[in-house]
Amino acid sequence: MTRVVSLFLPTWSTDRLRRKAGDAAPPAEAPLVLIGRDGSRRVVLAADAAAQAAG
Repeated sequence: MTRVVSLFLPTWSTDRLRRKAGDAAPPAEAPLVLIGRDGSRRVVLAADAAAQAAG
């Protein structure tokens, strides 16, 4: 029988970026948003809990 595991990690990207930046990372209370491009548009790729709470 095939087994499947499904994980929902909504802040994985921002958490990983903060850990990688170490001391240079912004404080945990500061909103952090990762943006990217979709063609000519800028889109939000990920947002941490503080950014989501701020809207």
